[in-house]
Amino acid sequence: MISYPTKSWIAVLSFQLLVTAVTAQIWTGNVNSNWNNPANWSGNVIPEDGTDIVIDPINYTGAAANPVLTGSAVFSPSLMTVLGGAHLTIQGSLSTSDRLIIEGEGTVVNMNSGVLNIAIEAARKMVISDDAAFNFTGGTITVGRDLSIGLGGRFNMSSPAVLNINLGLLVGDNSSTGISKFMMTGGTVTILQDLEFDALDAGDTPTVEIEGGTMTVFGAAVWQGGPSDAPHLVMTGGTTTIIGDAVSGGAKVDIDISGNAILSFHANLWMLGVYDRFDQSGNSSVTFEEQGMWHNNGRFTATSGSLIVEGSRILSGSSENFHFHHVIIKPGSVLEHLAPAVIEIGGNWMNDGVFLPKNNAILFSGNEDQVIGGDSTSHFYGITMNKPDNDLILEQHISLGGTLNLIKGRIFSTPFSSISLLDNAQASSGNHESYVDGPLRKIGDEPFAFPVGSQGEIRHIAISAPGGQSSEYTAEFVAATPPDQSCLDFPLTGISGNGYWNLQQTNGDIAPVYVTLFWSNAAESGITDCASLAIGSHSGTCWSELQAGAGGNCSGSGSGYLQSNDPVVPNGALTFSIDGSGTCTTPENVSIIHQAPNKIVMNWAPEPGAAAYHIRYRLLGSSLWKSVIVGVPYRVLSNLSSGSTYFFELRTLCPLGWTATTTGTFTTYHGTEPCSTPSPALAIPIGPTIEQLFWEVMPLAESYMVRYRPIGILTWNASTTFSPGKQLTGLIPDQEYEYQLRVRCGGSWTPYSFSGYFTTMPPGFVIGNTPENDPEAFADWSLAVAPNPANKSLKVTWQGEQPSEITIKSLVDGRPVLQVAQFDEMHEINISRLEPGAYVLEAKTSNFLIRQIKFIKCNSD
Repeated sequence: MISYPTKSWIAVLSFQLLVTAVTAQIWTGNVNSNWNNPANWSGNVIPEDGTDIVIDPINYTGAAANPVLTGSAVFSPSLMTVLGGAHLTIQGSLSTSDRLIIEGEGTVVNMNSGVLNIAIEAARKMVISDDAAFNFTGGTITVGRDLSIGLGGRFNMSSPAVLNINLGLLVGDNSSTGISKFMMTGGTVTILQDLEFDALDAGDTPTVEIEGGTMTVFGAAVWQGGPSDAPHLVMTGGTTTIIGDAVSGGAKVDIDISGNAILSFHANLWMLGVYDRFDQSGNSSVTFEEQGMWHNNGRFTATSGSLIVEGSRILSGSSENFHFHHVIIKPGSVLEHLAPAVIEIGGNWMNDGVFLPKNNAILFSGNEDQVIGGDSTSHFYGITMNKPDNDLILEQHISLGGTLNLIKGRIFSTPFSSISLLDNAQASSGNHESYVDGPLRKIGDEPFAFPVGSQGEIRHIAISAPGGQSSEYTAEFVAATPPDQSCLDFPLTGISGNGYWNLQQTNGDIAPVYVTLFWSNAAESGITDCASLAIGSHSGTCWSELQAGAGGNCSGSGSGYLQSNDPVVPNGALTFSIDGSGTCTTPENVSIIHQAPNKIVMNWAPEPGAAAYHIRYRLLGSSLWKSVIVGVPYRVLSNLSSGSTYFFELRTLCPLGWTATTTGTFTTYHGTEPCSTPSPALAIPIGPTIEQLFWEVMPLAESYMVRYRPIGILTWNASTTFSPGKQLTGLIPDQEYEYQLRVRCGGSWTPYSFSGYFTTMPPGFVIGNTPENDPEAFADWSLAVAPNPANKSLKVTWQGEQPSEITIKSLVDGRPVLQVAQFDEMHEINISRLEPGAYVLEAKTSNFLIRQIKFIKCNSD
């Protein structure tokens, strides 16, 4: 057991010093400060080897000089005592065969070079007590037994000093005016046995403070004393290595490490008291090497810095007592989390070794972005996300065997750094502040709701129980426009544009599951009606329907879900879609715009999912019908009789067939109607920069003028035309416009009409002209196909401008099935792979002229 200077021990020591003062040779400093001058010693004689010596200003005579040792001492004393406020300077070599005792307020020993050996053979100690100080700035000291600092003593050490202690460093209790302290700003300390803090009285705070240099303790570090004592180990720099156990011996373990300090433990760290404290900050490192346990009943708190595992380390202790910042597990190393149930991480987790979580969890709680990285997959049992700000970013694959608890903070994963929940693992529901942004895997045979999302919104998707424990499903929510929105298989008529899920079985035997999509706000998810809601499944090119049943609220800010009617094995994108089989119906809101006494434009509201519209009309009282099929919700009817009433029927070709008809009448103009300002009537988008306007004809009109401008612009553009319609070109895509009309009658212009409005199409959209809405533009352009019906090939010929694009669509649902972009003068298209049925060939020119020809694909020519 290491001994140390205590108040009772000091009383015994004081008696011994009185005896020693009687028998010892005394420094008088009578002549000067020269240690080796006989005239400075009692009896004017150099002490003999083995003689006790005392240096005390009470005995000074003459010059009363404090001793200075330079060079080598000419004798080796036994017991050497410095006290009473004496100052000793060592700049040479000195050896003792017994103790060196330095005591008393104002007593100072300064050593800046040389060699000091304290009782190496006799294994005796060096004592600094009663507010005395030793300032060690250079040279080498070797102590045969202990260096004991007590009763307010101080040992101050800096570079390049070297201190070798053959037994232990003891720092003891306070004096009435100060604490006992070992202070190191540089140099090298080697302690062959223990570092011991000894606090005997309540409130004693013996301190070892290290700002630089290197200290190696080959034995234990022990905090002795009572439960109200708090001996301090303070590091703001330097490196300290403890080879043996670090343990509480009754007093509170109290450690502060900051700056660039490194504190390394090679054995066990026992923080057994509930008030034990270990605080870490700065760029400091706490390193655990070799093998051992860290048992913590107190509290470890790191606001910054790193815990580094280089070896095998077991964590144990009571609840909520480990609060790490960065955790680094080096290659070949093992960190085992035996207890408590939760440890907290405020920084990054870097694993190049092995982590054994047992059945415990990690709480990620840092204010900044945190990272899980390293070269090894980290196998966690549980993870709790409760971060005040920012996110957790995965840079390696991780797995969980317990619970993923999402309270606050997002987890960002990628296909190369994903998160897997093992069989029987679960996840909390999460919220808009806490979810997985990226792939989330679930392994096992239990039902699971994936708490995935993106861009500040959680978007759950769930599966029923797969068929096997090895089944693996991976889900991700993508906050982007779904691909191929225009390619919809019957009976879909639309899909949500507000993101989509990727869900696929990524491992295990084929295990069909029921799929459930959730919404927390129907309007934000593009949902307005439960009856037509379906799951859209992307096959790689087009969207097809998974029939599903909806529950919850399908309007406004309501929440709800959509579950597939049958189990499926999804393999791609999923989102909300519209089943148009029940929405495509008879045309409504039919209106007539007169273009001339013998010409009108009939238009109506478009029907979702419509493949075509059929119009037939006849003079009232006549039985002779005229009939036409169009693909757009309007039609120019020409060659009518002026001043005549016509009866019409209009119906829709829906995916399930023709609807019932809408009927009505219209009357053509006589040609003598009064001339007045026309009203805006119909605007048809032709392309992103082209809009076709129609308005009522004024039979006596000499000309018409339309003026138009983007909303928010003061300046008008104006154009004159002789017909009651105008195609505006050079417009801005995806822009709302205002327009007004006026007419010239009898040589003067009428006032402008009230404003009409239209919005041009977004970039990339093209509708184009057809012979029906602008026959004059097609006067020199025609199209033909042969043979019809056809089996293996279809020859396409034209007169006039060469098409820029040819598309073949299904007549039933309008879905494109074949597209050609390069042509010869007479182009032959291979249609052998098309299923037998009715199709439409659509040819389009660079000037947005479109012709459509229907043909039949048959089984044989």
